[in-house]
Amino acid sequence: MTIPDMKPSNVKVTHTEQQTCPLCHTTTACIALPADLWRCIACGHEWETATSQPTAHGGTADMSTPEEMLRDFHQAKAIHGGLMPETPTADIPVWVRDLRIELLAEEVRELCEAAKAGDIVKIADGIADVAYVVIGTAVAYGIPFDAVFAEVHRSNMTKVNTPDEAKLAKGPGYEPPDISRVLRLAADQ
Repeated sequence: MTIPDMKPSNVKVTHTEQQTCPLCHTTTACIALPADLWRCIACGHEWETATSQPTAHGGTADMSTPEEMLRDFHQAKAIHGGLMPETPTADIPVWVRDLRIELLAEEVRELCEAAKAGDIVKIADGIADVAYVVIGTAVAYGIPFDAVFAEVHRSNMTKVNTPDEAKLAKGPGYEPPDISRVLRLAADQ
């Protein structure tokens, strides 16, 4: 991926440091700009240091993580009768399990249809809907989605690119995700 030059010639970069972008959630080198602004090198989003509210794309966003947003939604709407286990469990009602599977299948099907049709608006909506159902399913199982996702990301970063394969390979430095450790930590809290 080529990262466009995001530094206008009249903008003085004060320094760079590791930051987590509040929009794309990538932890990468970010550029410190004057007036307490940061710019993510990965996606180009800008946000103010003092408020951590993004200024890119002409709007602001809730700085909650997707997991926090789904927990708020499940609580506010009493989804599945308020089912939100405090710790990870596979012991949820069968009707909830079956409903989550049906919802996920429906949203993935709609995303696939949008992709085949080449409709970028429906693709974006479909991606968000799939993520919403997936993270809502994690909430229904008491799974700490943000922590599990971070662990899978950590593991994926140890994979290697190979020119003859379409996907990343598990090379000699590959470290599998330790999901059971993440779930144990969540259960112990």
